[in-house]
Amino acid sequence: MATYTFHMALANTLPNGAEILSRYFHPIQERWIILAWWEKGVGLPREYITWCSADDGDAYLGHYFKEFQRAEDDYNKRCQRGY
Repeated sequence: MATYTFHMALANTLPNGAEILSRYFHPIQERWIILAWWEKGVGLPREYITWCSADDGDAYLGHYFKEFQRAEDDYNKRCQRGY
């Protein structure tokens, strides 16, 4: 039986089901900064999220947005800061 190994650098989705739009590995903080989205449910609007993440896809410190532009701005700031 084959086992699945998550690789942040290659993944299209996080283990929590969110689709990755962009990712950046911060070399000093040694963590990934992720821009992703998911749908909260049928008929509900899409939600955009920026997270910090370990290599295993364990996302934490989420910032949640309704508008893509605000999420993208936050992602760019987090990439500079590393958190």
